[in-house]
Amino acid sequence: MVGKAVYAKLSGNAGVTAICSTRIFPEIATQEAAYPFVTYTVDTIRPTDTKDGVSPLDVVTVSIMSFANTNAQAQDLAEAVRTALDRQSGTMGGVNVQSIRFASQQSAQMDFDKHVFVVEQSFDFRIKR
Repeated sequence: MVGKAVYAKLSGNAGVTAICSTRIFPEIATQEAAYPFVTYTVDTIRPTDTKDGVSPLDVVTVSIMSFANTNAQAQDLAEAVRTALDRQSGTMGGVNVQSIRFASQQSAQMDFDKHVFVVEQSFDFRIKR
């Protein structure tokens, strides 16, 4: 469910699409995908404990990876992703998002096998069920 919100928000953001177009993939990019691109993975889903029913609100942690041929482009794409998501709310891709919080970022790392730079970010999505 949260994947729809991630894709909708990133693919609808001019800053992100100016860098990577709509090359935004769940889990892993297609084998022939051109750089730069973004992948996203749902890491954890933590329900709100209500004691008497189904959780009305889940906190979903999402990892987003920005891949590019240069360190500068990977950093620019990661900054565009952060700007597109941090502290946003509303209906995104049909998903009711209470809020999104930027949680962390790891510095750009070189993937020596693929000769690309990667920046990993983590976001907490509060999803109204």
